[in-house]
Amino acid sequence: MLNHQEASLITGMADATAEEMARRLLESHGATVVVIKCGPRGALVFDGKTVVEVPAYRSKEVWKIGSGDNFVAHFAHHWLQHNRSCFESADLASKATAFYCESRAFATPESLAAFNPSPIVVSARYAAGWRPTVYLAGPFFTLAQLWQVEEARDNLLSMGLGVFSPYHDVGLGSAEDVVSVDLEAVERTDLVFAICDGLDSGTIYEIGFARALDKPVVVYCENEGEENLKMMAGSECCLVTDYVSAIYETLWLAATL
Repeated sequence: MLNHQEASLITGMADATAEEMARRLLESHGATVVVIKCGPRGALVFDGKTVVEVPAYRSKEVWKIGSGDNFVAHFAHHWLQHNRSCFESADLASKATAFYCESRAFATPESLAAFNPSPIVVSARYAAGWRPTVYLAGPFFTLAQLWQVEEARDNLLSMGLGVFSPYHDVGLGSAEDVVSVDLEAVERTDLVFAICDGLDSGTIYEIGFARALDKPVVVYCENEGEENLKMMAGSECCLVTDYVSAIYETLWLAATL
């Protein structure tokens, strides 16, 4: 059991599909079953005869620490101890991981049975290899703001998404220098990740412009009250108060476009 990057490194098949890597791993390592986790696409499970793609499931929040171990433990529990098929075991492990990410608790049989998360259904073009580009909106006028923009850009890129960052791709300048370039980038990109603590006027404008174009917007904001976020909530932005959850919400949304 490994993720897509680990499978790529072990097999040396950087440009191969998950199924091709799974077949190579089964042959080279004498495994009974290979499970390759593929981010928002879920997990590919191969038992030597059948290939099944098990979906990832949405959670209201994302708590990453221990989530991979949680998946492995639940898969092993259902497959080895309860003799369920590897495919059913992987699906239950995926649901249990969503439960863990949302509650930070290990799913019991009772809690897992009562948990009914929605699967992430990726678009056909995302499944075929297309990757959306995110417009990274947010202030970058203090050290803390710059650090947050850097982190968000790095994290989104690490998820395989394209990123347009006004700070990195345009820089500081006068209104004449930057505004038209930034707004053209909003038009070109596929969705917006907006950092809204502090209610920076430029960021708020970019959100409104994106929504006028019917672009999806994920708003990350921890410290503003409902009144200050009323327009974002009312224009169907996705409001998230936790940073990691906001990054994952952006990935999940991007994968469905």
